[in-house]
Amino acid sequence: MGPRSRNPGVGPVVGRSHTRGRHARSAEIMDQRGLLDRFLALGEQFAVGGFFAGLGKAWPTQLDTAHSYVLAIPQALTERLLTEHATELGAEIRRGRELVGLSQELLSQLPTWFGAPAS
Repeated sequence: MGPRSRNPGVGPVVGRSHTRGRHARSAEIMDQRGLLDRFLALGEQFAVGGFFAGLGKAWPTQLDTAHSYVLAIPQALTERLLTEHATELGAEIRRGRELVGLSQELLSQLPTWFGAPAS
């Protein structure tokens, strides 16, 4: 079985920003995959603390990361950059689809698709 339309004629909302902040761990993962420069070129870095219930909190300066910041970039740009990267790698993006089945044989091929040797 493969993807099929969940609701024909109705797709996901794409291109509308829902969030702007990418945290340190997201930046680390993007850096590991060679994507971070694309995001940094279009985003803005902030080292801001938290604010909840009228209480301000300073930014944690002792984070064990090379990316001690929040990256502000609209979700629409994040989606665009990830889509571009996926299509560069040969992925086919199918929006408005639902995965209704996946075989063990296909799962065993995932490491190969993502550049890791299959075990």
